[in-house]
Amino acid sequence: MSQVVLKPRPWRGEVEIPSSKSVAHRQMICAALAGMPPGAVRLLGPASEDLEATRSALATLQAPREGCPLLDCGESGSTLRFLLPVAAALGGEWLFQGRGRLPQRPLGALLEELRTHGVTVEGEHLPLRLKGRLQGGLFRLPGNVSSQFVTGLLLALPLAGGGTIQLTSPLESRDYVTLTTQAMGQFGAMVQTKEEGFSVPPEAHYHAPETLGPVEGDWSAAAFPMVAAALGRENPQGVLLKNLSPVSAQGDRRVVELLQAFGAQVECLPEGVRVRPGKLKAVPEIDVRPIPDMVPALAVVAALADGTTRFVHGERLRLKESDRLEASRALVAALGGRGEIQGDVLQVTGVERLTGGVVDGVNDHRIVMAAAAAACAAQGEVTILDAQAVAKSWPAFWQAYSLATGEEVTL
Repeated sequence: MSQVVLKPRPWRGEVEIPSSKSVAHRQMICAALAGMPPGAVRLLGPASEDLEATRSALATLQAPREGCPLLDCGESGSTLRFLLPVAAALGGEWLFQGRGRLPQRPLGALLEELRTHGVTVEGEHLPLRLKGRLQGGLFRLPGNVSSQFVTGLLLALPLAGGGTIQLTSPLESRDYVTLTTQAMGQFGAMVQTKEEGFSVPPEAHYHAPETLGPVEGDWSAAAFPMVAAALGRENPQGVLLKNLSPVSAQGDRRVVELLQAFGAQVECLPEGVRVRPGKLKAVPEIDVRPIPDMVPALAVVAALADGTTRFVHGERLRLKESDRLEASRALVAALGGRGEIQGDVLQVTGVERLTGGVVDGVNDHRIVMAAAAAACAAQGEVTILDAQAVAKSWPAFWQAYSLATGEEVTL
């Protein structure tokens, strides 16, 4: 475990946002299934631990098979849930493993559909052993457990002769599935969106595109320097964030309108997104089902906004790298803010100033980065435990922090 101690310093200048982890996972898988070489998908900045897990697993999937190859998913839910159906569609025998909280994350509905369509699955949680070959057809999935189940099956269906996914409940985090259909379309495997699900025709196949630019910037990662800029009263010029697409299908692009609703000044300019501080007021209620990754960052803003903000429908946050609902509450409280949980609702009431203190990062990259953003608005030092966790999504985060604040951070 590593820790950092941060002084209250505003962020300034420009911040280079790394490639979207969500988009990169999908493009890397599509590229591998199109027979493209490793490294065909270009990233802005170094690959995160999650992307390295996908890259390593894809290398194993592409290699000549002997016995039962091991696919190590690390702590990446995307790697696991996307590649379970893909490996099943390739056929043969595969062993999946992972660590951290990944073995606790739900898989039941996905495993049931794999078993129904020709795959033998040994186990209900990691480690899992797959045997057989996935057959196409009709798949039924709930939409309110994980959009990653839908994505995994969509990615696999061009290898399985096509098929239809019928949703048995409304799809939450629909934007993530849109990222999947966009990536598959880039690689020639078109998906038809239907009223109650999705369909992949039998003739759908992956092929290499003529051109493939670098993966667009990550709006999920961008939320943290955006929050730091919104809280930076000592820097009215704000911060310019580079590499972000204002027309991206990433659902976390909503951070723009939410920060504006809180009272921050946010402009999407040709050269990037500029965020300036403003007088912050609470947003009475935010439904976090479409944007679960935004809660730690937005909870920090709510902690300094006038009034009370309620983050509702946060049940899926309890199944992330941490119990992210409780971890967000604990983060606010550790720095002198006011937060409480009522069922699956996080309620944060603003205070005039955060005091500083010690934040347990609970090995959750988004809690760590949210605490770093909060540090700029604290009266005293902020100590963050598990600071190394940022490598899961933004390995160069502390370098970006050092450049923006002038405070050298080393782990």
